[in-house]
Amino acid sequence: MNINTPSMPTDADRLVYWLDRICVFGGRRTGSSSEQQASAWLGEVLAAMGGRLSVQDDAWSGWRPKLASIEAGGAIFEACALLNAPGTPAQGLHAPVLDLGRGTPEDFATHAAQIPGRIILVAHERMFSATTVHRRVKYAEAVARGAAGMLVVGHQPGSPVAGSTGMEANEGIPAMGISPETAAALVTAGEATLHLAVETVPATARSHFLEFGPTDGPVVVLSAHIDGHDPAEAALDNASGCAILLTLAEEVARQSDLPVRLRFCFFNLEEWRLTGSRNHVATLDQTDRDQIIVNINLDSLGIAGPMTALTSDFPHLGPFLQQVFASVGEDLQIHLPFQANSDHANFAEAGIPAFRLLGGFDDPASSAMAILSGGDRRDIVSMPDLVRAKVAVHATMHASMALPPSSLR
Repeated sequence: MNINTPSMPTDADRLVYWLDRICVFGGRRTGSSSEQQASAWLGEVLAAMGGRLSVQDDAWSGWRPKLASIEAGGAIFEACALLNAPGTPAQGLHAPVLDLGRGTPEDFATHAAQIPGRIILVAHERMFSATTVHRRVKYAEAVARGAAGMLVVGHQPGSPVAGSTGMEANEGIPAMGISPETAAALVTAGEATLHLAVETVPATARSHFLEFGPTDGPVVVLSAHIDGHDPAEAALDNASGCAILLTLAEEVARQSDLPVRLRFCFFNLEEWRLTGSRNHVATLDQTDRDQIIVNINLDSLGIAGPMTALTSDFPHLGPFLQQVFASVGEDLQIHLPFQANSDHANFAEAGIPAFRLLGGFDDPASSAMAILSGGDRRDIVSMPDLVRAKVAVHATMHASMALPPSSLR
């Protein structure tokens, strides 16, 4: 007689499960029903795991877009409002169009006399590169030089690109992301009318924390952000990181006698100037900060190729991580200079060793180029590569627990 014993779920099984459960809610823009449903679900999931559960409710503007479109050449084009951008007048904003290509500071300087009163087009760039000129830099230039509006030209055919302005709600000028086809039509027309209606209703957004192990003493902090953007499912950015965290938390929940605390942070408002993690770090006194061994921040994984750690100007962090990753067969790339492009930045600025682990850094051919576009769906996540990342993070978590809090500073 054959007795079929159910096999234990593999890393891939659990990662697929969690990725699907997160992505089914949609893009999870903070304040949307998608994000609110995902946050409520996450709270229930974490409560069922045991451990010490806490939440942080952050006040924010409650900004949301009600209408985003463009008229040009007798046609109407879809657009995606950049987070926190102010709206246009009720009749729209009509102005000539000026294409600045990539939109570097040099491009703005060269065309300074032409910019005032015009709608500026700038290219969306891959975010994971040492040479990227971030959208926030371009937006600040456009505002400072008197542009009437700014449009970020995406690279995915047929899809507007998302993003944020990097300013407070309703500061600056109207700004939206568009598809490359829309950009071509606007350049041909030479002028356009922007229609952007937004509203702000003060609200709160919830971050979730789950801690295991002793109630005091050294702590390893693992983090990912649950919020995302509108065009798709925000699968790479950042359901991928949350799926790894949930898989690890499941495993830790079954363990006893942890030598140090493990704190799992699911931040909200990451896409809004890293607000959730910034407020969390601000609540930590110096003793709390000194007890943190390292912040392991996961953001945009499940991407083919080598992983990269952005190690935030902590010189001891890179060699430690490379040794750990090598122990599980991974060749980890290190980018030492500080980059404020995810929640690790707030820990690092507070003097806490922190890094962001990501895929696709400096690789223009990688699937990371789908981030912020309609292509960021769960079918683009490479599950074998997400498993690789989970295995490496598991090893890093355990190696970090053996370190004194001061060793990576």
